[in-house]
Amino acid sequence: MQEIVIGKDRFLVAELIGKGGEGEVYAIKGRAGQAVKIYNSGLRAEREDKVRAMVGEGLAVKTDLVAYPGEVVTDHRGNFLGFVMRLILGYRPLHELYSPKSRQRHFPKADYRFTVHAALNVARAVGKVHQTGCVIGDLNHSGVLVAQDATVALIDADSFQFNLNGKSYPCVVGVPDFTPPELHGKNLASVHRTIEHDNFGLAVAIFHLLFKGRHPYAGRYKGPDISMGDAIAQNRFAFSLARKAATQTSPPPGALTLDMFPDVVSRAFESAFGLTPSARPSALDWIHALNALEGSLNHCSKIKTHYYPGTAGGCVWCKLTASSGFDMFPDLTAVEPNIPTDARGTEQAIREILAFRFPTVADLLPAAAKPRGASSALREARSGKRGRALMGLLMMGGAVAGFIFAAPAWFVWIGLAIWGGSPSPTER
Repeated sequence: MQEIVIGKDRFLVAELIGKGGEGEVYAIKGRAGQAVKIYNSGLRAEREDKVRAMVGEGLAVKTDLVAYPGEVVTDHRGNFLGFVMRLILGYRPLHELYSPKSRQRHFPKADYRFTVHAALNVARAVGKVHQTGCVIGDLNHSGVLVAQDATVALIDADSFQFNLNGKSYPCVVGVPDFTPPELHGKNLASVHRTIEHDNFGLAVAIFHLLFKGRHPYAGRYKGPDISMGDAIAQNRFAFSLARKAATQTSPPPGALTLDMFPDVVSRAFESAFGLTPSARPSALDWIHALNALEGSLNHCSKIKTHYYPGTAGGCVWCKLTASSGFDMFPDLTAVEPNIPTDARGTEQAIREILAFRFPTVADLLPAAAKPRGASSALREARSGKRGRALMGLLMMGGAVAGFIFAAPAWFVWIGLAIWGGSPSPTER
């Protein structure tokens, strides 16, 4: 087990929490609520100055929404290894909330109110980063985490662009789908990021959430097929109402449209994905817009888990379910099993079946006239044989019913079937 040094104290790393291209993240024995990121050996020299600058500036104590470097970590010889940060547990990447199928698996109780509130919290977290003097730069779906109560945390803070004492520590990476048009085709390692660049990525993240996984630039283009990067670089916002003719692109079938949302939200998206970077809404602008959306949500009169923008004119989820067959927010409580699924239900079913009294031969057979010339013994033998055959059929039928309605008691039904199918001693 690896030993690390934090300040003057030595600690042991605990379980591995995650790993990526830069290094590994571990819990720390004796440090509840904290984790350590240990860089791969080849990256330590180039990351050390930036991490020490972030720690020295005290960014970690300025907000609990971001996993900023809080303390420097070394080995016992004083060689730089990485940093201590807030331990974030129970959170999922943003895309697992906005992707419909992943959301139903990882956030089964989340309705559209939850989605809107999570978007609001994403804007708040990004706003906190900007208040600390940093620019995220590489804002993307994996660096934003969401908890089951819709709270949000940002990770990978050591990649944020940071300035201290006239020195800039850049963000050298970026995800194309979240990169603004003006940066496509440029070397991101040499680009000075701005808040306007972050505002584009923030708008993409919010769009993903509100439009349930749709990308703002993924639509039906009237020209030849182009990549997502080209669509962004060419400013072809697929959902635009103001620039629909210029973009020559329309939303894909089955998608929500801007006119379903309050004006403050639709205008914000038009500005975020328009032609003027400085006009992009800030985190604070989005907080105001999403607060308005949150207050305008209506409750569907048919499906209790459906909430929708009041300006949509009706439940958009019911309409999409009718056209696609897939319910974005199904009412899982409406589906109830019609057979016992718990131990008590199974035991009750077994007791009821075992208490059933099979009718006797006398109950089922009409009284038969005595055949002339037949001896008393022969009549009894014939009657007994028919009775045993009928009893065997009834027992076999009971076994089949038992397998259908109370399968957990299979051992009872197998015995009943064997008993009913066995020949009598006189037939062997």
